Amino acid sequence: MCNIFREKDDTLNLFPKYHVYCNNNKRYLLSAKKCDYNLTSKYIVMTEKHVTSNFIGKIKSDFMGLEFNAYNNGKHIKYVKNQKDNKEEDARKIYTTIKYVS
Repeated sequence: MCNIFREKDDTLNLFPKYHVYCNNNKRYLLSAKKCDYNLTSKYIVMTEKHVTSNFIGKIKSDFMGLEFNAYNNGKHIKYVKNQKDNKEEDARKIYTTIKYVS
């Protein structure tokens, strides 16, 4: 069983961090931090609690918050296409999509 804990920040709790622990809170698994200055929900998924440079992927939602996509840590496709030395394999890929329907 895994548990998710929310860590509040100093600024009105606008950018919280989430930590996932397994086996009765003994084993740390991963963390997610909400990104600043975005119109939609966007989280960085990390393997360490407080190091944002060591991320393994991103989770982004659409404007309504009804569809979420999980990406790896590759480059955005428009940056890969605009630069000649980048390869198509460097572009980020979608791992999964979650859609809420009624």
